[in-house]
Amino acid sequence: MIEYSNSSLSKDLEVKSKIYAVADIQEYWVINLPEREVVIFRYPTDAGYESQEILSQGVIFPLAFSDLEVPLERLFGE
Repeated sequence: MIEYSNSSLSKDLEVKSKIYAVADIQEYWVINLPEREVVIFRYPTDAGYESQEILSQGVIFPLAFSDLEVPLERLFGE
């Protein structure tokens, strides 16, 4: 699940992350447009995600497609 966030950042990071974790969504990305960073949530539990990582450069290897490389620049349209 990927959310592009500008004005709804708090809701995407706090409310939706808990909803998606309870729904057992294995990986959730929030593209923080103002800060040009990606927040990656992984490993859902009933209380939220076990892992949260913030990246502003580099590549992401999605859990569902571990052989796929997603450069962060592509997420920002570069």
